Amino acid sequence: MERVKTALVTGGGSGIGLATTEALEHAGYRVLTVARRPAARGQDHFRADLGEPEAVCAIGAWATERLGEGHETTGQPPELDLLVNNAASSHKCELADVTLDMFDRLTAVNMRAPLFLIQQFSPLLAGSGSVVTVSSIRGQRGFAGDVVYQMAKGALEAMTRALAVELADQGIRVNAVAPGATATPMNREVQREHLLVGTHLVRDNCV
Repeated sequence: MERVKTALVTGGGSGIGLATTEALEHAGYRVLTVARRPAARGQDHFRADLGEPEAVCAIGAWATERLGEGHETTGQPPELDLLVNNAASSHKCELADVTLDMFDRLTAVNMRAPLFLIQQFSPLLAGSGSVVTVSSIRGQRGFAGDVVYQMAKGALEAMTRALAVELADQGIRVNAVAPGATATPMNREVQREHLLVGTHLVRDNCV
């Protein structure tokens, strides 16, 4: 009997994460989801706030237990085929209004959690697993009023390049995707012009 492939998707309750979950399930994967809000997925959904330091360990323990079900009789360790780092948090504000609490919250969700989730699950991914991290076009182009989120997304792409090299010997593929403007709940408050146009200093303002 062919083994059912498994995936874990963070932020799997809405937007890109929900669409990814549905596509993977359609492709035959068993998908575990993590999100701050409840979802009608029974024991394959875990509520967690990735801004909290203890969240990664809690997710790791839960997912390992879920993936290990049925392996007791075979003696085989649990396996994870795909980790999708999709969960994100955004707060639109100008540079002058950035606070330490805001910075810590946004970098914890958008940058710290993906790194430590990869660390947590790399033993289960070893051999032929894959990591896909959802970055953003906002991590590649400059937009006003969103500096911390853009910093974090840019850092994710640097992390992806580094880990793609480091984890290759373990048979783990590491990639990132950078969606453009997408109709998701998180983007409802983002103004249309901020999604479509990046404003830079004009030559007359340069020294």
